Amino acid sequence: MLNTCTRFIAGTVTGLVSGFLSGLGLYFLPENQIIVQTYPAIILGIFLFLYGYLVLRISITNYPLSCINLVFFCVIGWRASVDIGYELGGPVPFLTAGLIGAFFVATGWLLSWNIRSAILKFVLIVTASGAIGGLVFQVIDYYIKLNDELWAFTLFIEWQIILMAGIEFAHLKLKISL
Repeated sequence: MLNTCTRFIAGTVTGLVSGFLSGLGLYFLPENQIIVQTYPAIILGIFLFLYGYLVLRISITNYPLSCINLVFFCVIGWRASVDIGYELGGPVPFLTAGLIGAFFVATGWLLSWNIRSAILKFVLIVTASGAIGGLVFQVIDYYIKLNDELWAFTLFIEWQIILMAGIEFAHLKLKISL
């Protein structure tokens, strides 16, 4: 079992790489509407699976189904965060989008890894981390005018790092058995 510091570093690196690859897709993937609307969530879902499997060493009976489930909930969360959270988010659209996206990630995480303890607290902590990630980007977007290329990279990387920290914090704080 990895120690707490190593797990947080692994979570940070996972969020960094996942966010970087999500941003990189803007430049190398074809401009197909379905791909554009789903690839960041697919990458996040795969990296969440890898984090749970390789770092947290969560043991379940059906790993492929767990990965598919995480990707599915990430895609639903990504679309809901953009189409509902951002569009209807009022004065703080990134905060609202981050909150909605993280709620779906937390739900997918619980179902994928068959976690049955401290469910509400887990969802609240992870959802709060998504809202914090959205708020951080809201501040960055307001005070630092990034060009289009850096804007997407910054959004994906910082939100996914904070989300991964929230997942790790929830596991440690709630002592969820793995």
